[in-house]
Amino acid sequence: MAAITDAVLAICMTGDEIVSSNSLFMSTFLLFNSVLKKLGINVKLVESTDIEAWKAAVTGKTKLFFVETIGNPKMDVPDIKKIAELSHANQVPVIVDNTLATPYLFRPFEYGADIVVHSTTKYLNGHGSAVGGAVIDSGKFNWPEDKYPDFKSFKERKGNLAYIDKVWREIHINFGTSQSPFHSYLTMIGIDTLPLRMEKHLSNAMKLAEFLQKHPKVKWVNYPGLSNNPSHEVAKAQFQGKGYGGLLTFGLENQTDCFNFIRNVKLAYHLANLGDCKTLVIHPWSSQYISFTEESRRANGITPDMVRVSVGIEAIEDILDDFEQALKAI
Repeated sequence: MAAITDAVLAICMTGDEIVSSNSLFMSTFLLFNSVLKKLGINVKLVESTDIEAWKAAVTGKTKLFFVETIGNPKMDVPDIKKIAELSHANQVPVIVDNTLATPYLFRPFEYGADIVVHSTTKYLNGHGSAVGGAVIDSGKFNWPEDKYPDFKSFKERKGNLAYIDKVWREIHINFGTSQSPFHSYLTMIGIDTLPLRMEKHLSNAMKLAEFLQKHPKVKWVNYPGLSNNPSHEVAKAQFQGKGYGGLLTFGLENQTDCFNFIRNVKLAYHLANLGDCKTLVIHPWSSQYISFTEESRRANGITPDMVRVSVGIEAIEDILDDFEQALKAI
């Protein structure tokens, strides 16, 4: 969240507008829907996969597009290239939160993104042992002075590094958004094994999704890797067949069944994080999003019958056995 806050506040000021996908990490949604409003920055939330909605939301006050590669927990996969083309046609940069895909699965700069943010707490660290975030600048956006006049001095000093220099000097230093050195060290260790871990996350998630889709007690499964998923074709093209992420959601008969399932798992952990080596399960409706209104929860794709799973890198046989026994116990 420090990374997202730094990235946004270096661009926007009172009176500006942001166009963002409505499928957002919980804290990003609260930042955009509440905190930024207090600063006089208006965020327009649109359906991430509806390019016409993005077009309709743009005004002369729009200074930024924001989108997640894979929505959490909506599991939607927007067409980043089309969104970037639209943003650039309006002289606006696009920030992509690439946390769920990671650089292993998707490289946003190659699809037109100008800025990328990561929660390094998740897959990049990979072990739930460190908290952090990152802002990465492509250096390709030219920050036209008629639209971004406060970038002038930064462009004169740093050229194509103007944005990241502005993030550093104007926001990062003054807000104190510095990561613990020890957490940086732990994250660097985690990054060493990212490709190996991601291969297993992606493989296990696909196999678990297929298992759940066939299970008689499971009502639905939301995972971009399944051929009947609305985001499947975009995800297949965008991720070039490497995989579809390590996160999925599925539905049971009701909230009580979700609670019983979570109580019954033995291998998986009941935790709110994601991207760990271990498999994690949670009931978002009654936990992370408990303070949200019912309307906003449903708008974010969260329902009482939903369980979210961050699929770990354990032996897939062990994961399937654990889910089978937990479902059987309902």
